[in-house]
Amino acid sequence: MVTMEARDRVQPHAQSLDLTVPDGLTRDMAEDAANFLAKVREANGTLKIVASINQDGDKQQESMVLPRLAVDMLVKLLTEMGRGYAVVVEPVEAELTTQQAADILTVSRPHLIGLLEKGDIPYRRVGNRRKISLMQLLAYKRRDDKYQDAIANEIMSETQNIGIHFLDFEPKDKETYDRKRKARICPASRLPQKLWESRQYDGARTATITQFMRDFSTDPRLRDYIVSDPPPPGSDPTDLALTAAAVHALCEYYDHPVPDWVYGIRSPEEVTMTSIPADTEYGRYIKSQAPPACSEHGVYFEKLMIIPKAEMLYQAGLQ
Repeated sequence: MVTMEARDRVQPHAQSLDLTVPDGLTRDMAEDAANFLAKVREANGTLKIVASINQDGDKQQESMVLPRLAVDMLVKLLTEMGRGYAVVVEPVEAELTTQQAADILTVSRPHLIGLLEKGDIPYRRVGNRRKISLMQLLAYKRRDDKYQDAIANEIMSETQNIGIHFLDFEPKDKETYDRKRKARICPASRLPQKLWESRQYDGARTATITQFMRDFSTDPRLRDYIVSDPPPPGSDPTDLALTAAAVHALCEYYDHPVPDWVYGIRSPEEVTMTSIPADTEYGRYIKSQAPPACSEHGVYFEKLMIIPKAEMLYQAGLQ
């Protein structure tokens, strides 16, 4: 993330900041460019840069499309230059709200605030609001993941030592059990609609996809029912891609046949399951932790989401 600060051209300390004040021609060009880019942004268009590059005497053209965030920043930068101001661009560490941080950790907001108050995660106050550094949050998440893995492995080792093994749960009355479970489970065919409906509630989207993965991973008898039917046409493209990525990753991990409808579904933009762009700092982190199937659909979530150790231990206790 970067911040831009406009500095007046008559400020006496401008030279000490190594600022370049735009001249008249530069101001006019900047103003025209800002107006043009503003039209591109308002029309939801894309900005493609074409550059001529001389390499060993050969003149070549290369092009690339700028992300929308960069277009927004360029509009602001050029607008200030058009007004005659010098502009400073400085990197700023990304900060999150408590709800955004809770979504990343897949915990409730009250639980996150408890972690902040205990000093487990550093934060600062801006007025009456808490702000959490993304880097500090990810550092805590890495530590917590290692701790949870160590605890789960220790418990699994102890249970196996006393003769408890992780076997599929088999109910006595299978027909009644299946009927009741189907009534509570959200299959893939209904998941995009449920994801869309959950957007208006903080944290509900994460809870929805987490529950879907949990249902699949802990109930082998109903896996065909959960993934076999495709979502209906007209589903939101990103929600549809997230559904396809979840089904694809689950089926591959648990060695279940991947349904044909999953292939070829891809999000218009690469994002995390919480709709954060994949080219951000947090997006790149999640992308590095995601199952391989996610790259085919352009939506990313951590592989740990499809390995619910707590549910495995719960099933072990039933045996």
